[in-house]
Amino acid sequence: MGGSTKQWLQDMLPSTAGEGGFLPRFLIVKEDYKFQRIADPRRHMTDIQRATLATEREKVFYDFAKLVRISEGLIDFEDYDASDAYTEWYNIYLPESGALAPFAARAGAHVLRLALLIAISCSRDYISADDVRAGICLYSYATDRLAEVVIPLSPEGKKVTKLLETIGNLSMSSMEIRRAMRNYMGSQDVDRVLGDLVRDRELIFEENLYRRPMA
Repeated sequence: MGGSTKQWLQDMLPSTAGEGGFLPRFLIVKEDYKFQRIADPRRHMTDIQRATLATEREKVFYDFAKLVRISEGLIDFEDYDASDAYTEWYNIYLPESGALAPFAARAGAHVLRLALLIAISCSRDYISADDVRAGICLYSYATDRLAEVVIPLSPEGKKVTKLLETIGNLSMSSMEIRRAMRNYMGSQDVDRVLGDLVRDRELIFEENLYRRPMA
């Protein structure tokens, strides 16, 4: 498990990252925008919360060791319902085209790997139909996020993405947005992008404030 920024992934990962077996070994999870900023998380917690966290960490490490032992050996489908759930999806799945094509070419193995991990996490030595369906859902999520994170954006696309991330879940005036974006674009560009986003209904402008629509 690791962390980085969306911009770093877009700028630094080569176009060949989706090929071979590199990205299928990762599950990309990203924030659309940061909900809370905490300067020092340890001081933000009470003594009881810190003690509880330490206890839960010990339990996680203990449970992980048990799960690793469960996976020693062959893990197969539980029954024909499980194998049929995988076969049905595999036969109707239409791989992504374009930049995600190399990644989608390994969709079958990726879904099986996710289903396997879900089964192990439930302390089972077989893959159920529910594991397969959960693996398919996780794969779809990963693909959607991957399209946003890994595929490089155009310079204009990066400006739009940065502006939306800056607004986040706040309501901001144009002056506040210009000030926050001064290291990325000029005031005229900010006003132009804001106008485009309002027309595309990606932003709402009311009472002289910009905000993102409620999900």
